Amino acid sequence: MKITDVEAYLCHFPLPEPFYPTWIPGIPSTNNSLLLVRLFIEKVQAHGEKII
Repeated sequence: MKITDVEAYLCHFPLPEPFYPTWIPGIPSTNNSLLLVRLFIEKVQAHGEKII
């Protein structure tokens, strides 16, 4: 199989109010982010996502 094309999208979604995660003390998070990757492999499409 051969990868013929790759698309990547970085999306940010605002939160209604700041979120203070325990794994990053003192730094509020104001949005959720998502990396969406789309691979095209010889007539086949595959995609995956990663919340960052």
